[in-house]
Amino acid sequence: MSLEYTLLGLLRRKPRTGYELSKIVARTTNFYWTATRTQVYQSLKRMADRDWIEMETIPQVGKPSRQVYHLQPSGDEAFHQWLRRDPDKPVIKQPLLVQLYFMDCLEKEEVLDKINADMLVHIQRLNEYHEYEKNITRSKRPSKEKLADYLPLMAGIDFEEMQIKWCAKAIKMVEGLD
Repeated sequence: MSLEYTLLGLLRRKPRTGYELSKIVARTTNFYWTATRTQVYQSLKRMADRDWIEMETIPQVGKPSRQVYHLQPSGDEAFHQWLRRDPDKPVIKQPLLVQLYFMDCLEKEEVLDKINADMLVHIQRLNEYHEYEKNITRSKRPSKEKLADYLPLMAGIDFEEMQIKWCAKAIKMVEGLD
């Protein structure tokens, strides 16, 4: 459900196409709330069915028409109600940890390969977050908007750093096994 409210918040800033919304989600909120392009379009349809948004078709010469979504008053009200609610309890899903629970069924090298692969994923994400961080600090937007982007990003950076540190510890422990 948070994806729909994320989209409402983005449309609150300005009307956009589904493609534009997908691109924004992919490079901003996707590090703490993942969504595919298909999920974005499915959410837009549900939101339109609830009359939270309205779609405007803009004809283009030599190209398909653009579908631009506009926030409706009921969508703005739903967004503000959601924003003021307590957040849902976070759901943790770490497939690697479930696999490691059964690591006694694997060879030591297989376990090390899994942890090293996971560590590389977190290093890559951390690098992406630092690149995004540069965009935020260079932005000319008001400081409250910059902070709104930065606080979730800071949590993502801290999470990735913690995961990398955990992987390093886990590797040492596994390497110490007989």
